[in-house]
Amino acid sequence: MDALYNSHIYKSLPFKAGEEKMMIEIIFLWITVILAIATIYQRKAVHAVLLRAGVSIMAAGSYLVLLAPDVAIAEAMIGSLLGTFVYILLLKNPGTLVVGYVPVRMLFDNRGYGFEGIQYEIIERFAKEQGFKLRIERFQDMKDLLYALGHEMIDVACGPIVGKGERILKTKLYKFKGKMYDYLSLQDLFNMRGYSLKDAKDIEYITDTQYIIEAAPHIKNEIENFIRNLKHSGEFKSILSKYLGGKEEEQS
Repeated sequence: MDALYNSHIYKSLPFKAGEEKMMIEIIFLWITVILAIATIYQRKAVHAVLLRAGVSIMAAGSYLVLLAPDVAIAEAMIGSLLGTFVYILLLKNPGTLVVGYVPVRMLFDNRGYGFEGIQYEIIERFAKEQGFKLRIERFQDMKDLLYALGHEMIDVACGPIVGKGERILKTKLYKFKGKMYDYLSLQDLFNMRGYSLKDAKDIEYITDTQYIIEAAPHIKNEIENFIRNLKHSGEFKSILSKYLGGKEEEQS
């Protein structure tokens, strides 16, 4: 490398070889930073893997300029080639997405002929786009469902889950006979138990809220971004129309 910098090519340049070397280092550094930032904000996994390979190539180039060819070769072989190969293998077989749910009408339910509901269709589309196999597990109550999610026994929790996050559907919270219920769960309870209008007098309105899909930290951002993309593309509206007749239900 020293012979290269001292060759007649560099001697003919209007600046010294050391200055040229510094300029090359700076260029490699900036390209590496730009590729790294692009990798972080890339939504598609395949594109992120390719950008990451670019980061390794730029790093290898930087090591070469810094007169460390052995390190450059190791970075190129392991970081760029081997690393990219491993990531592509993982993308081809991302694994299984374990979804837990508490059955509730219109959100996530199994009517005997298959699963249906707004949450189910969102998760089913997400799994298809990402290449996941779906494994669905039913839970009897929200306490067990959230416990399983908190201990990462499942990846995604669906059902009458309310709180902050990417909104699936508006709802309200009520208190009835000492327990808290969302709108759809309260309706199902009245239908199942055969409560009358007289019993409805005991219902106490608490607050407005929204249904969400809750997910484990390792996949939460991906699912919320997917839901936002569905909203921007108009597909989310078509899912709502299928179950709500064209507009979001105003629950009261």
